Amino acid sequence: MPILSVIVWLPLLSLSLVLFVPAGYTAAFRWIALGTVLCQGLGISWITSCFQNTSTLQFVERWSWMRLPLGPSSTLALDYFLGVDGLNIGLLLLGSLTLILGVIASWEVQHAKAYFGLYLLLDTLLLGSLVALDFLLFYIFFEATLIPLYFFIGLWGGPRRAYAATTFLLYTAVGTVLILCVLIALGLSVYDPAATGAETVTHSLSLPLMAHANYFIPGSILGQPLRGITFIILTLGWLIKLAIVPFHTWLPLAHVQAPTPLSMILSSVLLKIGGYGLLRTSYSIFPESALSCSVWIGVLGLVSMVYAGLNALAVQDLKGKVAYASIAHMGLFLIGLASITHEGVSGALYQMVSHGLTTTLLFLIVDVIERRTKDRDVENYSGLARPMPRYTVVAMMGFLAAMGLPGFAGFIAEWLILLGAFQAAYGMDCLPVWIGLGAAGGLFLNTTYWIWTIQRMFWGAFTVKFTTWRTALRDLSPREYVLVVPLIVLLVVLGLFPRLMLGLFEETVRVWVERFSMTP
Repeated sequence: MPILSVIVWLPLLSLSLVLFVPAGYTAAFRWIALGTVLCQGLGISWITSCFQNTSTLQFVERWSWMRLPLGPSSTLALDYFLGVDGLNIGLLLLGSLTLILGVIASWEVQHAKAYFGLYLLLDTLLLGSLVALDFLLFYIFFEATLIPLYFFIGLWGGPRRAYAATTFLLYTAVGTVLILCVLIALGLSVYDPAATGAETVTHSLSLPLMAHANYFIPGSILGQPLRGITFIILTLGWLIKLAIVPFHTWLPLAHVQAPTPLSMILSSVLLKIGGYGLLRTSYSIFPESALSCSVWIGVLGLVSMVYAGLNALAVQDLKGKVAYASIAHMGLFLIGLASITHEGVSGALYQMVSHGLTTTLLFLIVDVIERRTKDRDVENYSGLARPMPRYTVVAMMGFLAAMGLPGFAGFIAEWLILLGAFQAAYGMDCLPVWIGLGAAGGLFLNTTYWIWTIQRMFWGAFTVKFTTWRTALRDLSPREYVLVVPLIVLLVVLGLFPRLMLGLFEETVRVWVERFSMTP
């Protein structure tokens, strides 16, 4: 059974059902969407239970898709190519959970038919991006996500939703063009040895083939002098998608204006696909260029941590604070990747999963306050522990997880990344030691703005900006418990038993890092 295809395309089948149901049946759209994402979750859980800790691709589906003639003696072979390995299995689990919680968080949304129709479309595109192993197929899935995201922000967003949606689309379109240029160059340069004969050349956009430099045509457009330039162009495209400073300004605006379920998906899944793209394409295809640029990548990660941390310390909008914290944590991910050590890369993968869970929880915490008072400014609240004790416990758990406190998943990720950064400095001479020290300082800054938020909002005398808010500040509802409790449990479980996640990608990371040690 082609299980990956079923998981990816099931939402489109549900979308066709949504289109034929009259708009007045609001409850039907909710249950169709929820049933779809739950079925996907069951399928992905089964894949995970059968997943083996090896470096080989598993659950592979590959069929011929298109054959395009490039001249009298060459053809471009495009395949429908799906598969799972250690680089994407964790993100597949994260994406499935976030999509399930996103449906529940959207339960009371207006214009449900249009909303859940776009949601199901976005579901297919996001999960398709995570399992596609043909570069063009990956590109189509990922870039097509811009369409539903643009409408989500523009139609269901805040007061500045039109500006935020346009900024998001224009910024990310720049990254789209950069990635497309490299994709075209790779299509002209990589060949499939199994399909190439003495008189004909079959070009391929298979990502596993691109990871082997001996499958590049000698003297092609990606000959040695251009490989470094191509790596930089491709990496810049992914850095824009990853919202790394100075390419970050679209993210805080999009987060602040987007509805909460979309903020969850933007931070938990879309940003992570940007990081996954760096791993799967830039670093895997051009390891020699990645090695030579490792210091600059580490510097960008450190600048992102410090700059975004200072902004998070200054901003009053709690949703904006979470957005800047996301940028800072993606900077930490970049430092782990730049270390090119087993510990650092394992920490980077763990960081994507742990940060995805944490930001999803943080956005839900923000949503609780916003639903009750239509306001998110930290300075407008004090002493919330008195009227909302259970909410305070949940918020404390979320903020402590965001700090990377021992016992939470974030601590494991941060510890592994710092370990990798210092190992790269002292053992491999790949990164200067001050990058590791700066990353530790960035984590201290991260702790500072969350402690200040806890002190300002939850302790002291109970005061709010408007007296009418006092009666509105009710404690958590049953639906809100359903949303936040699974996230807290997962963050604690992965913090206490990291082997549950590390065991899924340990062998893949080992083989992936070894390729760099063999790079001349």
